[in-house]
Amino acid sequence: MDTRFGIRCFAAFLLVWLASSTAHALPTEDPQAHFNRAVELAKDGQYHEAVGLCLGVLDSLEESERARVHKLLGYVYRKLDQQAEAWHHLSLYLQSTGKGDEATADWLREVEAKLKQTRVKVTLTCTENGISLGLEAGASRPTYPCPLIWWFAPGKHVLLANLEGHPVHESKITVRELGDKGIHTIDFPKGPEKTVKVVQPEKTVPAPVVISKPVAPPAHDRTLEWVLMGSGSALVVTGAIVNVLGYARNEDLHTEYESDRPGYDKAYDDEVAPKMTAAYVLYGVGGATLVGGAVMWLLSSSKGSAAEKSTVSFTPLALPGGSGGMLTLYW
Repeated sequence: MDTRFGIRCFAAFLLVWLASSTAHALPTEDPQAHFNRAVELAKDGQYHEAVGLCLGVLDSLEESERARVHKLLGYVYRKLDQQAEAWHHLSLYLQSTGKGDEATADWLREVEAKLKQTRVKVTLTCTENGISLGLEAGASRPTYPCPLIWWFAPGKHVLLANLEGHPVHESKITVRELGDKGIHTIDFPKGPEKTVKVVQPEKTVPAPVVISKPVAPPAHDRTLEWVLMGSGSALVVTGAIVNVLGYARNEDLHTEYESDRPGYDKAYDDEVAPKMTAAYVLYGVGGATLVGGAVMWLLSSSKGSAAEKSTVSFTPLALPGGSGGMLTLYW
């Protein structure tokens, strides 16, 4: 009797141990299951819990499956009255696969109308690739890839720039209620430059060199180059002066029309906008004239062998929100 009882106890213990080990060995729920759970939580009004689940699985899903997560986040953030976050996720959803979803488009228009009452739409760009931006302090706060469009309240803000392999960098921006430029660039400090070890070549006995007397090239009249570079410099300086005057007048308008937006807009169009336009035109014409004179100067120069002559190269560049180029001069 005692022996059979002991065997039964051992067998029961073994079954419990096996069941516990099997339970621990089962795989955890997949991202799809977490998303389904987030949907149920949102239906029950548990919005904060739904947000946590959505943010936790967003990066684990395929790109084609993220659109519905953005839609759910936009819906939940609307319920939490976090309009900027709602605008961000609804915009991502509509840009990807929700272009024909009129109901969600109505949500986005409603959210944007609320944001325009108290916030300013700002585009954030970064000087380095791969940066993610934290808009609030705290390790649990979400980050967003740069470049980013966000709605900020007027005033000063501290952004946290994150780049893998580097410490977090704080960047401060000031958003103005009237006349904000709309684009702010986040400068990320670069790390120390890499040092390259230079291996000195073995000393060899130089071969005899026959030195011939160089023939001086004929003199070249550089009057045109000087005129172009001088005129371009003068135009650029004039543009800078006009730009400073326009900027100073814009600052005065901020004070004069502090609470009168329509009056500020009219005064800006009448007094500041013409100066800014003239300054940009002077910058463009003067810069082109100056560069043209410099290019003519360099191309007319002849130094040493053909491999050492002046060259000009143009490289197209892709920039956030547009395109540009890089002009390289060698002489």
